Amino acid sequence: MRTSSRAVAGFAVAFVAAACSSAGSSPSPTPEAGASGSSGDGGSGSNSSSGSSGGSDAGSSSGSGGSSGSSSGSGSGAASSSGSSSGSSGSGSGSSSGSSSGSSSGSSSGGTQCVYPPGPYAFVTGAPLDPSMTWQAYYPGSNTPQTLTLPDLFDCDGSKHINAIVIEEAATWCGPCETMATATPAKFTGEWKDLGVVYVTLLGDGDQHYTAGVAPSIADAQWWRDQYALTMIYVGVDPAEAHGQKPPLESAFGGYPAGILLDPRTMKISEVDVGGDPGFDTAVTNLATKNK
Repeated sequence: MRTSSRAVAGFAVAFVAAACSSAGSSPSPTPEAGASGSSGDGGSGSNSSSGSSGGSDAGSSSGSGGSSGSSSGSGSGAASSSGSSSGSSGSGSGSSSGSSSGSSSGSSSGGTQCVYPPGPYAFVTGAPLDPSMTWQAYYPGSNTPQTLTLPDLFDCDGSKHINAIVIEEAATWCGPCETMATATPAKFTGEWKDLGVVYVTLLGDGDQHYTAGVAPSIADAQWWRDQYALTMIYVGVDPAEAHGQKPPLESAFGGYPAGILLDPRTMKISEVDVGGDPGFDTAVTNLATKNK
């Protein structure tokens, strides 16, 4: 495995490889309804009671509620309840009231607000990658190409369950690139299974006819994905060749395939691979296990 210290400012990707050159509403509990009072036949008596309760609770919701009730009546004992009632049976009165209230307040951020790390950005171990890179790619399990950006894969708090990012740049005419592509599916049913490894393959050169020096299209990316059963990873195209430029990883590391391992918590390069060093796969496993 070779690591390059050449910085490529303002552009970023990440890859793996092998090398080719290039509250309550009841009355509070209603204090026992005003117990009836009596004073014999035609006597009078009264009783009143009141009660209140309040409570608060910090949480992720807020609310308040209250209820009150009163009753009065004449008779040799009036019972009180929420609402009102009256009657006669001698003389007497009773009343009760109760109120209760409760409130809770709090906030939940729903996850950490991830802020993409600042530069300087470079293709060197320990440096973060420039977030401005954009590709057209097939997402895992999707048959429709979509836009993929580096910040889409940034997972500062693990809420996306991304634990390691591999970005590989390949060419259709590159034999070692084909070898890498052939071996990739088995990694996701083997050592990388359930580890949260995200793998991005970008075609930087060549078409379906293995022609060198030709900017690949999204159709070529679909062909590459189908050819090697890469439906569990992102497969896209690097736009650099179409603009008359060398793709950034080829430029940085001097050939295909070229790959980098990114830590999704920091978006910094953890490892660089040009030539298919078996130790690179081990580094991917170790990083994903650490972040899981």
